[in-house]
Amino acid sequence: MARIISRGIEGVDGVSSVIRTVESEYADDAIIDIDELNGCDGLIIGSPTHFGNMAAP
Repeated sequence: MARIISRGIEGVDGVSSVIRTVESEYADDAIIDIDELNGCDGLIIGSPTHFGNMAAP
C-alpha cells in the first residue's frame, strides 16, 4: 500500500515521497529528525492489519 501511495505522490510534478520502515529491533530509535519532519508538507503513517485489526507483534 505504501508503494502505491508513493507512486501517486511521485506522479505530481515537483513532489517527492520517502518511505520509511521501522524494524522491530529499532522501534525505540528515531528514524527521522526534527528538521526533516519540519520540511514535510504531508505525513502518512500506517500500520499493517490482519482482518481489519492491528497485526500482532
